[in-house]
Amino acid sequence: MGSVGEIPLNQPTLFNTTVAKQRGWVVEQQELSVFVSTQDGTDFVALSDRCTHLACRVRFVDEMEQTAKPGFFCPCHNGVFDASGEIVAGPIPRPLDRFDTKVEEGQLFVKEV
Repeated sequence: MGSVGEIPLNQPTLFNTTVAKQRGWVVEQQELSVFVSTQDGTDFVALSDRCTHLACRVRFVDEMEQTAKPGFFCPCHNGVFDASGEIVAGPIPRPLDRFDTKVEEGQLFVKEV
């Protein structure tokens, strides 16, 4: 995904990468976008950039109107998630999807579940 040094503290950062998905004999390249955040530079959280309602792309907002706190906003149907990806408002069925992360030699890797 990228160097852990590229991820600022307490500020979700959008990363784009390409992953290979294999179904039977067919291998497809797909783009994967995730917001990665850290509070201490050691532990990382990776959240999908897709709303769990209709898969519209969410964006990070420093101060949400509904909460006066940072969070994620989905403009399609006014979906609101807090900074940890939990539901705040809107027709959202579940929190933002999370991905497993690991750090090796200063590089962050994200595993799509």
